[in-house]
Amino acid sequence: MALAYVSPPTIGVITVTQEYHTRTISATLSAEPGRARVYGAKLIVGLGTAFVYGTVAVGVVRFTRY
Repeated sequence: MALAYVSPPTIGVITVTQEYHTRTISATLSAEPGRARVYGAKLIVGLGTAFVYGTVAVGVVRFTRY
């Protein structure tokens, strides 16, 4: 069950920092200068991914208990 609590924040951090680490954020912001739109899209994708991972983690824990 703890995996369901750890996964969403971890996915959020990776989603935001990945482009800064690979230095592709400048290309992203050059293509779409509206930062709010870029980070809004990242938020939507991150929430969807976190929801799927959290749901799977809860399901695995729930169905593997005796």
